[in-house]
Amino acid sequence: MSRELQIQTADQTLALTQLLSRLTIINKDEQTTIRETIIGTNGEGKGSPKVDIAAGIEMLAVSDEKESKLRNDIQNRIAESLWYPSMQIRYEDVVEAYPNTFNWIFTDPTVEQLPWSNFSSWLETGKGIYWVNGKAGFGKSTLMKHIFDDD
Repeated sequence: MSRELQIQTADQTLALTQLLSRLTIINKDEQTTIRETIIGTNGEGKGSPKVDIAAGIEMLAVSDEKESKLRNDIQNRIAESLWYPSMQIRYEDVVEAYPNTFNWIFTDPTVEQLPWSNFSSWLETGKGIYWVNGKAGFGKSTLMKHIFDDD
């Protein structure tokens, strides 16, 4: 299988798994029917995209409570993996911002017609990634320290 076809198959597998994982499967009979429909009768074995999709559906068919716990566990493991020994040293190296310098981050940019997404709304929803970028020395770390320290 060519590299391009492998990537396309992996993308299709991921898309189907994500789509089907959102379905609420009411009972085991429906789950079995869906699994058999996906796999078909062409004798594909373990490791094939169709079988992987079906396994993904079965794995994700858990209660909302279990899914929430799993998501929290994964988020905690990711956060723990980002920790490094000198993390506090870097924080202490970043200078304090002049009072109120970065309070703009907490204002509604659409009211002021400013060119950034609403940070406060992002904090409230907790969805996705809020991306901060800029040139070296433009205050990204100082902004992050301000946000971290602001109650």
